Amino acid sequence: MRRLTRVFTLVAVATLAVSAMAVAGVASPLGKAVSPKIVKVKDDFYKPDKVRVKKRGKVRWKWTDGLQEVHNVTLLKGPSGVKKSKFRSQTTSSPDYRFTKRFKKVGKYKFYCTIHPDVMRMKVVVHR
Repeated sequence: MRRLTRVFTLVAVATLAVSAMAVAGVASPLGKAVSPKIVKVKDDFYKPDKVRVKKRGKVRWKWTDGLQEVHNVTLLKGPSGVKKSKFRSQTTSSPDYRFTKRFKKVGKYKFYCTIHPDVMRMKVVVHR
């Protein structure tokens, strides 16, 4: 009985340690936490205009201070089977707005702003 209690205690401590590391965003035995790639939404361009992420990685678009116009992030073209409607942000100029997406399929994703389609374009390349 004592041995069983000791095993349960060790399992509980290990579970708490892994959970704490995941919340803190540090590496854990199950894999490391990865911060999203950041893209700034500026007046008439995205910075950077091309990012690479691993499959299941995230990209976070951040609207910047001092925007003179409204902007959005809209999927123009993605890998087969990806729904464009799942990759469309609000149209806003609010510096507090964030739009984050996880990329589950490998391939190239082309984005644009529907307000400025000729100049505001960018790519997300998802690899294994």
